[in-house]
Formats: sequence, structure tokens, C-alpha cells
Amino acid sequence: MSNESRLDMRVNFNRTRAFLYGESVFTTIRVEEGRAHFEKWHWERLLKSAEWLWPNTAQQAQKLIENLKPPGPTGVWRLTLTAQVKNRDSQDEIELILDDWWNEVIPEGKDLNLINVMSPARPESWPSFLKSGDYLSRMVAARHLKSDEVPLFHVHEKICELLHANIFFIRDQKIITPPLSNNTLEGLGRRRVMQLFNVEEIELSVRELADITASFGVNALRGIMPVDKIDGKKLERHPIIRDLQREFFRC
Repeated sequence: MSNESRLDMRVNFNRTRAFLYGESVFTTIRVEEGRAHFEKWHWERLLKSAEWLWPNTAQQAQKLIENLKPPGPTGVWRLTLTAQVKNRDSQDEIELILDDWWNEVIPEGKDLNLINVMSPARPESWPSFLKSGDYLSRMVAARHLKSDEVPLFHVHEKICELLHANIFFIRDQKIITPPLSNNTLEGLGRRRVMQLFNVEEIELSVRELADITASFGVNALRGIMPVDKIDGKKLERHPIIRDLQREFFRC
């Protein structure tokens, strides 16, 4: 099964709502030799996100995922939860739908060329663990970038994250990262880095990027991605980045 989806390709209104209105939560898992990396963390986030978006549905979500196994030995496994809402006035009449998608090709981490991009703020009520389909506003904000440029988003001059990854910086031999907020996702790759090394959560303004000597992005699919440049400024490849790359998926 390669480059194929398990989805029934017939039009389904409830699944279409996930794409039209962002009424979905998802997670993307790296699978190698039959092992799903950070599997427990992925399930926890999916369940928490479903319960936040559709209250009292955690049990439904648990039943949908409890017996799931990766479709193949090595690849990318993406799971999406949407809801069939039978009665908008009753949360008890919500039926969750689980779709999964599989691709045998795992994308490799690559060096990043970052460009600062101002982003609109997300609603303050959104929890930092919520991974929904609402990336459109940030994709629009970064629409002018070239294909080899990756947006480094800031909200009100405060650095928050990349489009599909968390960001870390090395300054004065310390690893720092923006604190969690509605604008900074509690990514699983971020959690893994903080499990491996002592990291300080510090608000960083756009102006302070001039003091950064090294940086890397991270997500749970690609792992550690060294930053080559920020706004054209060349950064060094700090030894700690190589250490992280070596250890990241060893768990």
C-alpha cells in the first residue's frame, strides 16, 4: 500500500467540513520497522484535542484508536478525527469519524532557511496542545516566500513557531525556546527535545534574533532540522544539534 489513502473517495459532507471549517484534529506519526515513534504521546494528544473540540467524546475517540496498528512496517501514518453532528443543540448526538492515511516514504529532515513572517494571533482560548487543521491564516501570511524559504512566525514581535515545527535557539551556550501559548503548539518533537536536554522557555523578540548563533526546528516526523540561515544571516552548526539528531528517535 503505497502513496494511497484508506479514505473512501466518495464525497462525504462530514469529512468535507473538516477541510472547509477546520472541524478536525489530527496527528502524524513516523513508523519505522513496525514501531510508531512517540505513539503514546500521539494518542494522548489526539484524545485531549477531541475532548476539547467536542466535549464528552473522549470515550468514543478511545474506542476508535485503541486497536489501531500501523498499515505497514515503515512510513508516515496520519490520523484525523472529525465529527458527524446529528443535532447542533445536543453534544450527546455527536459521532466521531476516524480516517487514516499512509505513505511509505518518510521525508528526511533538511537544513532550513528561515524568513521572519508576521502572523495573526490565534484565539486566546485555544490550548497549546490543540493540533487542528487551522493552518490557512499562516499559509496566507507566508504566501510571498520562495519555495526554499520557511516562515518563522512572530505575533506582536514575539517569536512563536515555524509552519509545521517548533523552533529552538542556541544563545550563550544555552538552548532556548518560546513558551507555550495559543500561538505556540506543544509539539511532540518539542517535548522530546526537552526530555533530552535542559531547555529554557524564554520569550524572544524579533530584534533579539541578532544574538542567535545557532538554531534548529523540530517535529515528531522529521526530527531535528538545523537552521542554516535566518533572514539571510548564516548560522553555525552547533555540536549539540548533532547530538540531538543522533538521540532524537532513540526511545
